Amino acid sequence: MHVPVLLKEVIYALQPREGGIYVDGTVGAGGHATALLTASSPSGQLYGIDQDLQTLEIARQILAPFRERVHLIHGNFKQLAQLAQLHDIPPAHGILLDLGVSSMQFEQQ
Repeated sequence: MHVPVLLKEVIYALQPREGGIYVDGTVGAGGHATALLTASSPSGQLYGIDQDLQTLEIARQILAPFRERVHLIHGNFKQLAQLAQLHDIPPAHGILLDLGVSSMQFEQQ
């Protein structure tokens, strides 16, 4: 099971609110995304980006209970401006980039 790092600090810093728009540029297994969606209930939206298709599928399964509030995008956060335009991402209230090493991906090697 994936445990997101600095979760309390991320939530404190982003101050998610009901109806907010959030971008998780390194959505991974969806740990931070789950917390953002929970804190922005019932209508907050999350745009999750990841370049790893396998990880994106894991996120899709984990975030399924949030249904239409989740928008997952295959891509790299370095292309955020282009991805935002291509996928009609509205102006965000918060953007998260967890730039740490993914232990989940190391375990798959």
